[in-house]
Amino acid sequence: MPALQTCPSGADCAVADVLSAIVVAKHTDAQANAKELIIIFVNFVFIVVVSFCLSSVVLAFFDSSS
Repeated sequence: MPALQTCPSGADCAVADVLSAIVVAKHTDAQANAKELIIIFVNFVFIVVVSFCLSSVVLAFFDSSS
């Protein structure tokens, strides 16, 4: 159960607020980086699947023509 904490001085509260803001910013940045990596991975998988399908079509075309 979280307890309310009192700050002995206003400066201590300000430092705590700044530190929590830094943590939130780093967490948001990490989420953005994770989303970018997921997008890159999905694009890579899509390119591999499309390449496989196209190469199968091309190979089937050349196989049927001879």
